[in-house]
Amino acid sequence: MSLEINGEPAPSDHRVMEHVERIEQAGLRVTFTSAGVIHDFYACDGTYENAMQDVMALDFTTPAVFSATFDDGVLVFRGEDALAGITIRRWLEGKQLVWEFSTAWTARMERI
Repeated sequence: MSLEINGEPAPSDHRVMEHVERIEQAGLRVTFTSAGVIHDFYACDGTYENAMQDVMALDFTTPAVFSATFDDGVLVFRGEDALAGITIRRWLEGKQLVWEFSTAWTARMERI
């Protein structure tokens, strides 16, 4: 995995550097399982009715509600309520999954 913050390499001890997840997709349904959370998008149709409703893995208490859509091959999450304005993008570049967490950081993950 590689991680950049503001275009610069992140410290090797940054918590995201140890991130591992399982991704499953069936049609418009996508689930991400990792580190004590299961983010289940019932349908990536842009609605909050079918949105992922879980907690942030950062503290396991902060509510996290994100709708999602597929936009030109990119899976885009859009936050609701306290997370409004946060946009997360994920897409494949070759064999890497690029994970752009709003303006905070960009990770490149390898399939294992």
